[in-house]
Amino acid sequence: MAREDLRKILFRNINPEITAGRQRQALLSTGDGERSPAQRSQLARMLFPPYLYKLPSSSDFNQNNYATVLAAAISTQVVPVSFQLPQQSVGYLQQFGLYCLSPTNLTNVTFTIRINEGPVPGWDNVLLPVGVTNLTLQNFADLQIRLPNNCKVDVLVTNNAATGPWTVGAKIAGWYHTSQAEERMYGEV
Repeated sequence: MAREDLRKILFRNINPEITAGRQRQALLSTGDGERSPAQRSQLARMLFPPYLYKLPSSSDFNQNNYATVLAAAISTQVVPVSFQLPQQSVGYLQQFGLYCLSPTNLTNVTFTIRINEGPVPGWDNVLLPVGVTNLTLQNFADLQIRLPNNCKVDVLVTNNAATGPWTVGAKIAGWYHTSQAEERMYGEV
């Protein structure tokens, strides 16, 4: 097979603007040279989804509290941390941390992420690791939980045994932006 035939097979689907100079000159002479570099390029701009990377207009939130007392009674509950999204804003919860000071083998405490006081599937009743230690701190990153328009996100801590009292806490962090900014960038989600 001749080199010219091989070249035709290999380069037949390539944009004529980036092949031979003769074809490029033909395009420029027809007025196509007036297009912007982005329009002439074969490269496409990659937009990552808003749960991976913030929009330029996004704002961060980071709420934590590590000094909430959970009473020594079965089914006692406390909400150590919460965050209310501003009006007309949606967001993404990216980090969740749980904390307990001086747990023992008798500690039976669960943590639940809630949106508008409803549990988030997969993040309800997360059990504190059992063991005797000075403190337990467990962090979960890259959650990618979508927070709907104008919602309240919080963490509910429950004592499932009549032990304690326990000093517990939690952390929630992520970002939010207006729903219009997200729709403008990605369309309706």
